[in-house]
Amino acid sequence: MGAQLKIGFFGGTFDPIHVGHLNLALQLSESEGLDEVIFSPAYCSPFKEARPPVASGEDRLEMVRLAIQDISRFRVTDYEVRKEVPSYTIDAIRHFAKNSPAFFHLILSEESAHHFFEWKEADLLLHKAFPLIGVRSFSQEVPEALRAGVREIRAMDISSTDIRDRLQQGLYSGHLVPHAVLSYIHKRRLYQQ
Repeated sequence: MGAQLKIGFFGGTFDPIHVGHLNLALQLSESEGLDEVIFSPAYCSPFKEARPPVASGEDRLEMVRLAIQDISRFRVTDYEVRKEVPSYTIDAIRHFAKNSPAFFHLILSEESAHHFFEWKEADLLLHKAFPLIGVRSFSQEVPEALRAGVREIRAMDISSTDIRDRLQQGLYSGHLVPHAVLSYIHKRRLYQQ
């Protein structure tokens, strides 16, 4: 029998997806030998219900598709975004684990790791999909229970909020967002006043 597949699960609002997201997923998938990374745009994060995504779920899903289209190990799912309710990672992991004997890892930024134990059923999630956390340098700020998953990567300090601000001001953003995604943003007139 062959080795068990290792799958990374990368959830987020991706409003919009940017090269920092791709960098994090690529470096962690390569360093850990992941067979596949599933990007799962959330309909709305439970932590951001007061500030829901600017772009529609359909637009964010398409932007992720465009961003990862040339990376064979990456795929996108509409599982969370089509539910049209706040997304809980544990529910998505249960869904995918039910249909696959693979071993799952969560792909997290250092910022997301700080809030991990505020997530729904975080202790169970820790056992069902152990987090891999991309950090610039090892930090004692990552919760102790997650430190085994910390990996030093060449991180990019990019935020979707900053990109939306740049786009609203009409500033060039091609260094932050894949070309196909930027074209889609302009075509759909997203993030403009």
